[in-house]
Amino acid sequence: MKLLEDIKKLVSIASVRDLSTKKEGAPFGIGIQKAFDAFLEIADEMGFRTVNMDGYVCYAEIGPISEDYVGVLGHLDVVSAEGNWDSPPFELTLKEGVMYGRGVNDDKGPLLGALYAAKRVYDRGIKMTHPIRVIAGGAEETTWECMDHYFKTERQPLYAFSPDGNFPIVNEEKGILQLELTFKSAGLYHFKSEKQTLYNCSKLDVNGVSYNSQQTLSRNPHRSDHAYSYWLDSVTTSEEIIEFLKSLDLTQNEDLSYCVMSINTKDDIHTVGLDVRYRKAYMFDDVMHQLKGKITRHVPPLYVPEDSKLIQSLKGAYESVMGEVADVLTKGGASYARVLKNGVAFGATFEGEDPKPHMPNENMAVASLLKAIDIYEVALERLVQDV
Repeated sequence: MKLLEDIKKLVSIASVRDLSTKKEGAPFGIGIQKAFDAFLEIADEMGFRTVNMDGYVCYAEIGPISEDYVGVLGHLDVVSAEGNWDSPPFELTLKEGVMYGRGVNDDKGPLLGALYAAKRVYDRGIKMTHPIRVIAGGAEETTWECMDHYFKTERQPLYAFSPDGNFPIVNEEKGILQLELTFKSAGLYHFKSEKQTLYNCSKLDVNGVSYNSQQTLSRNPHRSDHAYSYWLDSVTTSEEIIEFLKSLDLTQNEDLSYCVMSINTKDDIHTVGLDVRYRKAYMFDDVMHQLKGKITRHVPPLYVPEDSKLIQSLKGAYESVMGEVADVLTKGGASYARVLKNGVAFGATFEGEDPKPHMPNENMAVASLLKAIDIYEVALERLVQDV
């Protein structure tokens, strides 16, 4: 199958950010540059017009020539592949109809799926009012500066989706608020937390003793056990920290969740790092009034109304292929949809699947990707005819 051959080609490239190898045309390192080259070569062979924007981002476009376009926004960079894998992470392994390898789900497989769907729309002779542009970023897992570079010169798409989330449709992404809270200690408890790539305090070192918890993706920070809880359970002199955390008085529910990222002490001052996810824009002021902390990062929430033309087109596409109602979802993570004025995350993970992105044994069923391509084809057909 040509699709699997193309996925194999991309997965074999360790497109992890490596600034030690950056150069002109490869600002994120040669691995990501090689992934761009391979993606554009695949698109060229399929008949797309292709552009590499200085190694920050690239895109493949098909259909009539126009400044306005319908977009698909994904990424070719991946996270590193530590941990115990059952197969080589940078080799595509196929076992019982399931693909294994870094990037098969996040986001090389779905991005290629969208490319194939766009080609299908074009080949069927659909009257396209505007072209379809499949955009591949190179810094989604890190700084997102690829998107800053792209939108310096390019227009926003008329409609767009990112195949880097969940089906049916993620029309709402929670706001992300990271902040530091400080308070004075009555005693001295010297400890340090190890900086994590995931938004939870998953390892804590206290006087040479390590406390570990299960790591959780940033989109679900409240689902993990935090390392600080293991430490608190083991130290009888920790009433200060316990009482401080209780005093926050933040009730976790569907609209608001949080986790502790870090706990640090210097001299007699405790600093607690929190990651808060909130659903409604007005909740930002409420949370800041309650916590009065120092903001270290803030990403406002994303919301696209369910009755919008974009959501209705995506709902219709999903329902026509799957034969079931397309419910809209709210997620705590941050997809590329946040840089779009009229875009959402749309697949490619179906309900009940566990693709393990950012973890060992990342996977995606071939049947699921093929089904996603069917959905994307119908969605793109509707969008290029509706604009």
